[in-house]
Amino acid sequence: SYYEKYPERRRDFEQLVEAAQALKPVEIYDRNHGKQDPGLQFPERYQPLIQGTLPVAEIDRAYKGYRYAITVNTVKQSQSMFARRAFELLASNTVTISNFSRGQKLLLGDLVVSGGSAVSLRNALEKRIGHENDERRFRLAGLRKVMGEHTYAHRLAYMAHKVLDRPLVSQDASILIVCAVASQDQVDAVIRAFDAQVAASRKLMLVVAPGFLPGIAPGVDVALVTEQEAREIDPSVRWPDTFVGTFDARDHYGPHYLRDLQLAARYSDSAILGKGAFYVATGDGPRLQEDGSQYRHHEMRWPLRRAILGSRVLEGVSLYD
Repeated sequence: SYYEKYPERRRDFEQLVEAAQALKPVEIYDRNHGKQDPGLQFPERYQPLIQGTLPVAEIDRAYKGYRYAITVNTVKQSQSMFARRAFELLASNTVTISNFSRGQKLLLGDLVVSGGSAVSLRNALEKRIGHENDERRFRLAGLRKVMGEHTYAHRLAYMAHKVLDRPLVSQDASILIVCAVASQDQVDAVIRAFDAQVAASRKLMLVVAPGFLPGIAPGVDVALVTEQEAREIDPSVRWPDTFVGTFDARDHYGPHYLRDLQLAARYSDSAILGKGAFYVATGDGPRLQEDGSQYRHHEMRWPLRRAILGSRVLEGVSLYD
């Protein structure tokens, strides 16, 4: 929205648009489109950019449909107050551009691109949108930050903790990683990948082949079961409300692999969550496969090596299976 009565906000908006237009076309959805109040009208030079308006129920179409978005703050020096739009855009995996906000800087750091002039904004933007892989990482960092720390569930849990003296408990889905191992190399590779994960609420279980005795270093938290014991375990009974997955000792799992799947469980009630898009190693470096499949529902089969399953869908299936 545009407000004639806030000169500093108007000036900041002009700088944001100038910086963005130097790199990309700009489109505006006007909250007050169609209203006759002259104090809410965009100046004539911005009229060609206006696409109309969007009802609140459809604002996610813009948040997710555009890769870049502008947010403007009227109050800039508060330690906590700024447009909620910044959280919503980052959670939509959208590069977010803003005027300066003290609270925004304190809570979100450099995950929102901001600056004090059109030149500084443009320079900051150029650093973020110049290389596709770097931009993907930047967008994903913003999504992780908001989904991991800044949802309404986090705020309500914090208030309940302070007002009602309730303990602050993890909101993360519990994950059990189960791996069949037949050699020490496999054991070492799986434990390395598991220990590198940043996700909390996770456990590792190794299903040991007959006749193999794995060496486990002191202090490593891992459960061992035999194949026969695994045949007698029903995961849906033993671990209700838990996701079950596996690591393949031949694969590389980045430190955020399980964390990303945990966060997906917060906005999706799907019983199966996985990495639809993934990288393969080639002679020319890593190459992304199935690009475009991210953050979508799929009717397809996925290898368990890149997915986790809610134990409720494993009823009647043994851990060994």
